Amino acid sequence: MLKCHFLPEADMSRIFIQYPCAEHPKDVIAQRVTELLHKLEAKYGITHEFSCEDHCDLTGSGINGHVKIFDDGIEIDAQLGFMMMAFKGMIESEINSKLEETFAE
Repeated sequence: MLKCHFLPEADMSRIFIQYPCAEHPKDVIAQRVTELLHKLEAKYGITHEFSCEDHCDLTGSGINGHVKIFDDGIEIDAQLGFMMMAFKGMIESEINSKLEETFAE
């Protein structure tokens, strides 16, 4: 089940998503997240770099953030640049859709 949390202290330029996927082992979660990040890099130019096995930094035109991988799910926290704020809803929707596709199996 997908959960999007809106943080009251956050501004409208922040995307924060917690996606539960406890039915998968952590190594499978990490593998699928890595595959998804490669697709995002090819399609949108969002680069990623793992600083350790369960933390990945994201950088792209108008977006910076990170992905954390836990035993029972994923956390995505991203800050949108001024020009990207107008597309926040569309970006969240795309992330949610890709997570659903990635973990539907």
